[in-house]
Amino acid sequence: MNILGQYDFDNYTLLSALMDEKEIINTAVHENTHFALSNQSIYGIILYCLNKLIIPYDCMVDINKKKAAEKFFMDHTIKVQEGVAVFIECIYFMLRDKKEYIQFIKDLRQNNWTYYEYVKPLRYILNILEKEGEYNDILIVANAVFQVALMSMNAPIYKLEGANFATNKFIKKMLSRQDFSKNYIPNKRFFAAIDSCKEATSCVELCEQLLKCAGITENVSSIAESEERLNNIKVFVLSIFANSKYYELYENKLAGINTTEINGSDLFLQQIPTAFNEDYIKNNMKKIDSGTLKTKCKTVEYSTFFMLGNLKDNTFDLMRRMGVVEFPEFKDEREVAFFYGLRKKEIYACLLECNQLHEILLDKDRKCVLLTSYKNYDYQKMCIPNHPDIEDYIYIYCDRTYSNASSYLDQWKSKEVYYRYMQYESMIVLLVKIDEHTIFLLPMTSIVADEADRDIREKRKNMMMITDVKDEEFDSHIITDSTKRDEIDTIINCLFFLNLEPQEA
Repeated sequence: MNILGQYDFDNYTLLSALMDEKEIINTAVHENTHFALSNQSIYGIILYCLNKLIIPYDCMVDINKKKAAEKFFMDHTIKVQEGVAVFIECIYFMLRDKKEYIQFIKDLRQNNWTYYEYVKPLRYILNILEKEGEYNDILIVANAVFQVALMSMNAPIYKLEGANFATNKFIKKMLSRQDFSKNYIPNKRFFAAIDSCKEATSCVELCEQLLKCAGITENVSSIAESEERLNNIKVFVLSIFANSKYYELYENKLAGINTTEINGSDLFLQQIPTAFNEDYIKNNMKKIDSGTLKTKCKTVEYSTFFMLGNLKDNTFDLMRRMGVVEFPEFKDEREVAFFYGLRKKEIYACLLECNQLHEILLDKDRKCVLLTSYKNYDYQKMCIPNHPDIEDYIYIYCDRTYSNASSYLDQWKSKEVYYRYMQYESMIVLLVKIDEHTIFLLPMTSIVADEADRDIREKRKNMMMITDVKDEEFDSHIITDSTKRDEIDTIINCLFFLNLEPQEA
């Protein structure tokens, strides 16, 4: 089955760039439900904190502790998470047209039994809403179900000793305690509450009973209370790794996690398009020496040469994300580069000396498109660091959400720049020409692209849209000819669609 969306306990959701247009909104709604439940609940925040910890490869004890803890918290929330996410999808269709909801449930039952089983305990609620629910009734009851889910995931498990979650043996012993599931397991708490409301026969009665169940929770009503809870969760997560030689590293990492208050609509727009091809890249990437790479760059058409910056900066960036605050002396200044070839589906990785990279960049016979990471560009000098004399076109790739990429768009707010869009499947790519030979690329979901365009038009008066230009048409500033169009197509296809079988014309 193709993956349409995913939430990995981060600050964004992932949506497939290959989605059919009719699947985009409900998939986004589904993943956003996971996002909202996780960010507002104890279990979700614990998983967020665990996800942020990068365990050094030489510490198998801590790696196993993290795996055991993550498995426990994932396994005992999966039915709540998926049940409510599919339920909210049903609500989305029901609000549009109850016939669409009926068809969605029918398709789910016939083609995706696993997810139908998740929502099945909530069918009696959907049946009441389908039969007599008006628009506002549906919204109110849906919110009540969501609050019950929050209640179930807000079990105060952080008050227990974290060492209990460090091994599967300890977890099994803990699960055998009397009333443990009733008090601490979201799956059990949620469906017990949902089942207790089955006697309801109307929307009003149903909502009253659901909200009564939802009241049994550790509600936080202020930022201060939320921060206090977060600090308690951090202490709990750290206690899982008590006596670890990397304890201070984990402590530093969790110290950077803070409570913020944002609008629900802004949360919904934290989306990044992806092809879910990480496994393909991991399994097919090969190392290559500089000489072979140079030959590839000169001979392979429809290819991309992707520069990620020097090894030192990339290593320090990883160490910073791990929680390191003091960095060792590092003299290796080699550059990290990837080569993608479309026709043979080639993916190579290479470390280059600065002069070797420069030789490739200046090679007039080079056939590959030059691409660099948004982190590996000097926005003041408008060049790749240490390589200011490159005359060819350089493309900058940014894989952040639109809101997080705004700080990079601000880099050229003092001058007039041109922008436009190109569409690939269900993904929209924002193209901004920031210099005579430099174009900034930001892939977005179609949902985010609508909001981004509104934001640009209203707040970024220095950005001039190239009007009356359709996706396939040329323009006078960015896609001036077929060469530029092919270069951009090559980049996007290398990064997103390399693992797909070629389509016949």
